[in-house]
Amino acid sequence: MKQLYLIFVCFFLFINAGYSVNLRTEAKKHKALAEKFFADGNFENAVSEYKKVMSYAPEMESEISNNFKKAQLNFAISLIDKDKKRAVQLLKELIYYHKDYAVAYYYLGYISEKDRDYDYSEKYYHSFLDLEKLDIKKKDEIRIKLEQWTTDRTSYQKGLNYMSKGDFESARSEFKKIKEIKKDNADNFIKKIDNILNSSIEKKVETENKLQDIGVGKQKILELFKKAIESEDSSKLSSLISDNFVSSIGNKDNFISYWKDYWFLFFQNIEFSFSNVNETKISEKESFLTFTYKLSGIYNGKDMTLFKPEFKFGREYSIDGNMMLVIKEENGKWKIIE
Repeated sequence: MKQLYLIFVCFFLFINAGYSVNLRTEAKKHKALAEKFFADGNFENAVSEYKKVMSYAPEMESEISNNFKKAQLNFAISLIDKDKKRAVQLLKELIYYHKDYAVAYYYLGYISEKDRDYDYSEKYYHSFLDLEKLDIKKKDEIRIKLEQWTTDRTSYQKGLNYMSKGDFESARSEFKKIKEIKKDNADNFIKKIDNILNSSIEKKVETENKLQDIGVGKQKILELFKKAIESEDSSKLSSLISDNFVSSIGNKDNFISYWKDYWFLFFQNIEFSFSNVNETKISEKESFLTFTYKLSGIYNGKDMTLFKPEFKFGREYSIDGNMMLVIKEENGKWKIIE
């Protein structure tokens, strides 16, 4: 019985040894194919063959790692304008297995920049700057780009703040500094400001808590805005917003979601007050409304005091400052467009 057992064990080891030899032989075949495809610049097939090498003989990773990375990178680059989703998938796979592969982060940043997703682009570019050791020229280019994006964001916010105070000259100056982030919005504001500054019909009206003398329907905008917020009614708020609405937090859906998912979800007893209202006409059918405001509510979400001391259940939270709305007459009704 013992002899039979020993024979069985030896046979099993022999079969496994042969199977291992066969696997490695297959891996070497695919490695040779991969290297041929790589040399020919056929990176898609090279990647496919290198993956087969890894499936047959993972222990050969060190032998193929360098060319495998380059093949996958070049394959991803070739797909950027044809199949961006696949390119991103390949690049993310690269940084998953090779966390220090700087150039993969660069191209992820490049793709995000092309999509105008500047937050992600900035994140990937910073990773590239941290990891890249040799390509000083490209690092300098990225630093200049990131500095401009910081300027863009700062200038855009300053421009909005100046507009909310009615200081259109200063707002225009800030918007003119913007080269990339929010440039379309900034250019749109510049056109409107130029219209205001150059128009002979420019008119400003100041009231306390309500609008006076600025056209049928417009005097109700802020009162209706106030009621929609205090009643936490997203449908009422939506009815005041133009389908063409744009803002610093996105389009109409983004704006409504902000109120639904943040203020309406985490606060109760919401109060919204406004004063020092100013109107500046852009045209007979479009105006800037600027005013000071205060927004407050009782926090009823989970305890977030580590993040913000005010975010404790039952505690009042409030913000105040200057606000600007752009309103426009659409089909006989005044709507908030910005």
